Amino acid sequence: MGVQISGVLPSKEITLQDLKGKRLAVDTYIHLYQFLSATPVLTDHLDRITTHLSGIFFRTAHLLSLGIKPVYVFDGPFLEIKKHDKFTKEAAQPRVTSTLSLEMINETKVLLTALGIPLVQAPAEGEAQAAHMCAKGDVFAVASQDYDSLMFGAKRMVKNLSFARKQKQKKGFVYTGVYQYELKDVLNALKLDYNQFVMFCMLVGTDFNPGVEGLGQKNALKVVQKYRTFTRIFEKVKWQYGYLPKAVYEHIKTMPITNKYQLRWTPVDKDTVMNLLVKEHDFNRKRVADTLETL
Repeated sequence: MGVQISGVLPSKEITLQDLKGKRLAVDTYIHLYQFLSATPVLTDHLDRITTHLSGIFFRTAHLLSLGIKPVYVFDGPFLEIKKHDKFTKEAAQPRVTSTLSLEMINETKVLLTALGIPLVQAPAEGEAQAAHMCAKGDVFAVASQDYDSLMFGAKRMVKNLSFARKQKQKKGFVYTGVYQYELKDVLNALKLDYNQFVMFCMLVGTDFNPGVEGLGQKNALKVVQKYRTFTRIFEKVKWQYGYLPKAVYEHIKTMPITNKYQLRWTPVDKDTVMNLLVKEHDFNRKRVADTLETL
């Protein structure tokens, strides 16, 4: 779900063309979930779901055709607070859920590799890994649909990495732009430093703790702006979560990341793409071939 703080964040609308030549760390899972939940379910002759492959292929091809250089970051296992101190990076494996099977994840990796895209396997949270890569300057921004990457310290985030100007939602079609968020502008606008920003996210609620009951985004921000320090902030709110605030804070601030990755884009392997999508999963041959010709 991610931290819900969109109501107080400054942003600027951009176009995908503004990102030409830029490296983007893509939060793979949130985009896969977006494809699987927001589009009609596509299946092949064996009734295997292919919606995620369709979304990843056509979106990635479009980004490449615009000169954007995506790198896809995959979530590792969800790290519980109680297991943080015992975590070992060497044990990291792709996160499997009721929606995303290991087969779906592996086929996504095969497709992206055939498209020449570098992949990064995060030890734990993909957005923490992507944020680390952005903070290092290895990528221009993190591409995601929620704001966890800012909480994890990304310098910059891009939302709505799509060429669609309209998105289908429960209430119908709504206009969707591409928005860029700068962490320094967010901190300046909210009058917080980065550590206070993490505390603000905790009050609103993160993937690791529920928000403080009775506090919305604006009131949570007022609390942090008024009391400033960790001790005073959490003395003034009714923290009712099983883990102490300090444990949640340290969990977020020390989320495991890795520096074992290479960002190298390679030529497209058209034969592998055609075999996977057309031969294996019944995609339209002409549409796939025509899309590959744009790369």
